[in-house]
Amino acid sequence: MKTEASSPLVSLKVGDRFVVGDRMVVVDEALATAFQPGDRLLAITSRGELLHVPAADVSVASRAVGEAQVAFGLLAEVDDEAIDGFFHSFAKKVADDAVFAPVLGANAHDVASARERGRSTGRLELTPKMRQDMVDGLSMWAGLDLKRNQKV
Repeated sequence: MKTEASSPLVSLKVGDRFVVGDRMVVVDEALATAFQPGDRLLAITSRGELLHVPAADVSVASRAVGEAQVAFGLLAEVDDEAIDGFFHSFAKKVADDAVFAPVLGANAHDVASARERGRSTGRLELTPKMRQDMVDGLSMWAGLDLKRNQKV
């Protein structure tokens, strides 16, 4: 199948049509008005919808992905002992009452604020069991034999 060269979408008009999965989506006035050069449209095929992503959000996401790629590249250079040391050190700090006190204080503030606004706090409140699960989880990651630096 021969296709013509594509160019960036810079505007939308009311009534523009897009095929999304097995559906035809028609651009309404709100989307046509909101869409600006540099924005993106993503097709959500499972719902037959278009998702409008403003250029500022595209920029933030692109920067974050780029920074994550750099970070993962640097992380690949870290040896297993250093990564295990990080997890052990992190677990120790979470278990240390003095070190963890500011986290508990911030959580208490968040819970109080949520209660004042009539919000549910069941999943917000940091319990001693949750804290212990954090310590256990971090310790578990330190003990895994992931063979991070082996060439495949």
